[in-house]
Amino acid sequence: MLKSVQELAQRQAWDLSRQPTLLAISGGLDSLALAAAFRALNWPCQWAHVNFQLRGEESDQDEAFVRHWAEKWGVELHVERCQTAVFARQNGLSIQEAARHLRYAFFDRIRQQQSLGLLATAHHSDDNFEHFFLYVWRGSVATALRGLPLEGPGLVRPLWTCTRDQIREFALQQGLSWREDSSNARDAYRRNRVRHQLIEPWAARDASGLDQLRSAFSELALRAQEQDRNQWLDWESELGENWERRAGEAGAYLAEIPAPRLLQRLGFNAAQIQEMGRAERSGARWQGRGNWQLLKLQQGWLLAGPDRPVPEPLDIKPGETRDWGLFRVSLSLEVYGKAERSEAWYFAAAEGLRLRSWHAGDKFQPWGMKGQKKVSDLMAEKAVPLRDRSQYALVEWKQELAGVLDLRRAQVGEAIPGEIALVLRWERLTTFV
Repeated sequence: MLKSVQELAQRQAWDLSRQPTLLAISGGLDSLALAAAFRALNWPCQWAHVNFQLRGEESDQDEAFVRHWAEKWGVELHVERCQTAVFARQNGLSIQEAARHLRYAFFDRIRQQQSLGLLATAHHSDDNFEHFFLYVWRGSVATALRGLPLEGPGLVRPLWTCTRDQIREFALQQGLSWREDSSNARDAYRRNRVRHQLIEPWAARDASGLDQLRSAFSELALRAQEQDRNQWLDWESELGENWERRAGEAGAYLAEIPAPRLLQRLGFNAAQIQEMGRAERSGARWQGRGNWQLLKLQQGWLLAGPDRPVPEPLDIKPGETRDWGLFRVSLSLEVYGKAERSEAWYFAAAEGLRLRSWHAGDKFQPWGMKGQKKVSDLMAEKAVPLRDRSQYALVEWKQELAGVLDLRRAQVGEAIPGEIALVLRWERLTTFV
C-alpha cells in the first residue's frame, strides 16, 4: 500500500513531504491506515476529528480513541463537537448532508488557521466503486463515470488507488486497531445498501471478476478526471487561474455568458445553452455535469460549483476584520456625527456584533417599515441565488436581529449622534470578471 501511495503522490505532484497536511481522522480502519502511511513515510501532518454526537457514547468513544492514537504518535489533534441533528433540523438538511457541511467547514477552518497545505481524506478504490453505483442509481451517469475526485481545491485522496483489502492488510502489518461505526452495518443509508446488497454478494460469487471490473473502472475514472483537468485550461485562459476555486467556493460572477464550447465541457447540453442565450428572467438556473450550475442574475451570470458549507456563527469585536460567507466585514468604534451612510451601519455602542446564517422562520423589522418581514422573502425579492442565501450574514446586536448584511438594516440598535457607535463595514469577496 505504501508504494501505491508514494506513486500516486509522485504522479499528481503532491508535495506531502514538506508542508504539513491535515488528515481527516474518524478512528476507522481507512483513516488510521492513512495516518500510519504518513507516519511510515515520514510525511508531516496534523489530525482533525469531528464528533457528530449522533451515536451517544459510541461517538464519544471514537473521539477518545482518536485522542489516544494522537497522543501515542505525538501528532497535533484538532477536535470539533457538533450538534449535528439540531443543525440538520434548523437548515432543512438530511443528517448526512448536515454532517458533510459541518466536517468540511471545520476542516477548512483548521487548514487555514494552521497554514496547512492540503486536506487528505481516506477515500479509496472501494469507495470509488460504490460511488459509481450510487450515482448510477441516482441517474447521474456522467458523475458516476468520473468517480470520486482524486483531488480538488485544497483536497487530496492518497488512498484512491488502494482497495479495502490492501488497506486492512497494511493496518494489520502495522499493528493498528480501529473503531467500527455501527451505522455502517445498517441499510438506512443508500450507500450502505449498495455495499451490502450489491457489491458484497457479487464479491462472494465472483471476487476476481469484481476486482477486474473495479480496477478497470478506476482507470476509466482517472482518465476522465485527467481529461477534465486538461479541459480546464480553456477556462483559465478566459477567467484566470483561480476560476475553479472561485466557482467552487463563492461562485464566479461573470459579466457575459461563457462561450458554448466552455459550457459544454461542464456538461451543459446544446438545448440548455440555447435557453441561456434567450434568457431574460433573473433566477433561471441550469444544471450541468455533477454539481456545476449556471444562474442568470439581474446583472450578469453566476457560475457555481458544489454548494458551500454554511459558515459557523461569528462574534466580531471592535477592531477586527473577518471573512464570513460572501463578505469581508470590519467593526470599529467611532463618534457618530451624521446620517447613516449606505456603505456602513451604525449601532449604539456595545461589546460587539454576532454574524450567523439565516434559519427558516427568521423575521425582522426593516428600517422605516411597520411590521415584520421574513428574511427568506427579502432574499427572494433581492434575487439572491438559493446557493448564496446561507452566505449572507444576519447581524445580531445584543441578541436582536439587526439586519441582513448588504440587503436591509433593521430598526434595532439605533446610534445616537455625538456618541461613540459601533460601525460595521463590509465588502464583497467576489467580483465580476
